[in-house]
Amino acid sequence: MGWVGAYAHKYWGFVRGELGFALIGLAITFAIYAALYLFMHKTSERRSLRGLMYYVFPVEVFRQSRIDFFAYIIGKFAWGPLVAKILGFFAIEVWALHFLNARFGEHVLRTSNSLLVLLMQFVVFYLSSNFVFYWAHRWMHQNAFLWSLHRTHHSTEALTFMTGGRVHPFESVGVAVWTIFWSGSAAAALNYYTGLATHPLFFAVISVWMYFTDTVDRLQHSHIPTSLGPLNYLIPLGAMHQIHHSAELKHRDRNFGNATSLFDWMFGTMYVPAPEEAFRLGLSEQEIGAQNPHQRVMDIYTEPFVYAWRIIRGRKTVQADHSGVPPLSAAQTSGASARS
Repeated sequence: MGWVGAYAHKYWGFVRGELGFALIGLAITFAIYAALYLFMHKTSERRSLRGLMYYVFPVEVFRQSRIDFFAYIIGKFAWGPLVAKILGFFAIEVWALHFLNARFGEHVLRTSNSLLVLLMQFVVFYLSSNFVFYWAHRWMHQNAFLWSLHRTHHSTEALTFMTGGRVHPFESVGVAVWTIFWSGSAAAALNYYTGLATHPLFFAVISVWMYFTDTVDRLQHSHIPTSLGPLNYLIPLGAMHQIHHSAELKHRDRNFGNATSLFDWMFGTMYVPAPEEAFRLGLSEQEIGAQNPHQRVMDIYTEPFVYAWRIIRGRKTVQADHSGVPPLSAAQTSGASARS
C-alpha cells in the first residue's frame, strides 16, 4: 500500500500549491479593490474600514451567490490538481517535439538567453492558448451537449470573485486539457522550426502570467464593473465580462475571451457596454429566481446530465439563444435591471 501514501503525498503537494495560488490571488484582488475604493473616495472623511469591507463583500450580492463559494472550494481541491496546467503544458511540449523529430527528422536544439527569444516564445504561447480557449468557449455556447455543462456557470444571478470557480468538473478538466494540448504543440512547433530550446526564464514568465490571468478572472467575475477604457479591446475586465453573463438578447454570445478581447474583436463577438448600461444576470426569463436549475451545489454537478438526457430524448432543442428556451421579448428586456 506504499503507492497510496506516495499518491496522497503528491496530491497534498498539489493541494498546497493550489491553496497558495488561491491565497495570493485573493490578496492581489483585495489590494486592487482597496485601491479602487480609495480612488472613488478621495477624501479621508468618506473612507472607513466598514465601507471598504462592504465595497468588497456586499452582503446582498454574496448571499445570492453563496453556492459559488462552495463550488470554488470543491473545484480547487477536488479536481484542480488533476489539471496541473504548467506541468501539463511542458509535458505536451516535450511530447510534440519528440513527434516532430521522429516524423520530420531530428533537430538539435540550441539554448539562447536572448530576451527576444523569450518574448517570441511567450507571444506564441499567449496567442495559441487564448485562440484555443476562445473557440472552446464559443463552442460551449453553440453545441447543445457542451452547453449542458457550461450553463451551470451562467445560471448565477450575481457575480463575485468566486464565480469563476462555478464550473462543472468535466468542463474544467476538458477545457484545460484542450488548451494545454494545442498551446504546448504550438510551442513545440516553434522550437522545432527555429531550432531554439525553451528559454530558461520561460517557466518563471508563465508562472507570473498565470497569476495575472487569475487576477483578471477574479476582476471579470465581480460585482464591480471594472474597466480599462480603450484597453478593453485588449484586456476585458468586469464591465466587459458581465455582459457575457447577461440574460439580455443583445448580449448573448458576446465577449468570449478570458485574458484578451483580441479574438472577440477579430471574429465579431466583441461588445463594449455603454456607461451605466442596465441588464440582469442569469440564463433566461424562464430559468431565474425560483426556476433557477442550480439552486444547490449538487445541482451544478448533476443537473447537466439531466439536461443532456432531455436533449437525447428530443425534449430540448437549441434555440437561437443557445439555452433551449425562447429568447426574451422586447417587453422583458426593457424591464431589465442591472445587478452589479
